[in-house]
Amino acid sequence: MAKKVGELFATDYMKLEFERDDRLGEDAIMIRSLWWNAQHGEWEILGEVLIPTAKMDDVIKILNKAKE
Repeated sequence: MAKKVGELFATDYMKLEFERDDRLGEDAIMIRSLWWNAQHGEWEILGEVLIPTAKMDDVIKILNKAKE
């Protein structure tokens, strides 16, 4: 079962949502990217990534390297 744990607004029209999820049979984090569709007046999903929490340190290392 998924449980929302937070969201991050990148801009007024783009955001990321974070959920804990166990659909892989192990604890994972679902990261969903959304954009605001003003024409329809709602957030629309651009994509989703499901990352096992056991791999989060690896993901953080890659993100930090990309930031440099």
